[in-house]
Amino acid sequence: MLKPKDFYRLDEVEEHFSLTKSEILDLAENRKLQFSVRCVDKKGIVFSIKDKRRIGLCHATYNGCLAIGAENTRTLSIEGKVEFSIGAILETSKLNIYSSEYQLGSKMPNRIFAEWNPSQSLNDTITYGFVFEPSLQDTKQGVIDVIAASVESFTSKQPLITEEGNVLLSIMEKSKDVFSKTEKFELHHSRVAHQDLVKLGHTHISSRVFKNKKSPSELVSINHPPHILIKNLIQLQPLMIPSELWKFLQNNWESRDDLDPNSILCEVTNDYIRWMGKNDLEKKLSYKSFKNRVIEFKKIN
Repeated sequence: MLKPKDFYRLDEVEEHFSLTKSEILDLAENRKLQFSVRCVDKKGIVFSIKDKRRIGLCHATYNGCLAIGAENTRTLSIEGKVEFSIGAILETSKLNIYSSEYQLGSKMPNRIFAEWNPSQSLNDTITYGFVFEPSLQDTKQGVIDVIAASVESFTSKQPLITEEGNVLLSIMEKSKDVFSKTEKFELHHSRVAHQDLVKLGHTHISSRVFKNKKSPSELVSINHPPHILIKNLIQLQPLMIPSELWKFLQNNWESRDDLDPNSILCEVTNDYIRWMGKNDLEKKLSYKSFKNRVIEFKKIN
């Protein structure tokens, strides 16, 4: 039985589990996961859900740019105008997902977005994403433009949200002229954590639902995922010979995020590595091929 993936889109939940939309929203409300904002460029914003080891990345286009410092951000409500909560992200929407789950502690792949600069590693203190309460739908674009108009001076290491929340409020005050817009800004393809579905008693998992990441845009496709895995192994254990690396992988791949940052592995046996490739196609790498790749990479380095 293949492992379930950690997050499901709303349509996948409806397909594979007996959950209604209201049940999902109730679940989301009880979770109270944290969100913050990360600037991409003036074409869009990155959303995500942080839950334990993984985040889910999404991309939404709009006119403007958001940049809230990744460090020291926290869940925040500003006088009912902006609310960070998972409930809103589970509302129906029109958001395009460009990438799926990436483990905390790993660098963002270069091809998530052409504009993305993976200069900062993610860690447990950093969360990405930005949401509004459903009741504020008609003013979301306005709020976005308010923040967008005044954030150029902030860097990723400067928290936009202070303990008092005054920085964000002052930005909204400075940009009242763009707050009048009412274009709707909606979310969709929302993700629900598998462990939360299990808590609700929905334990049936279709064998077609795998752990690998999905990317409709193919922007995050990796040509040779096992090569990344092998390079990680060599970096972690540079003195090990191929057979020792294989044994190390066998014993540790399920418990160590740094061995499999893209969550592709399904099985490691004595003879082969099995992983999920593009379009949910199962692939294998034999020990002989693994050994040859290790030798090649060590020569290069």
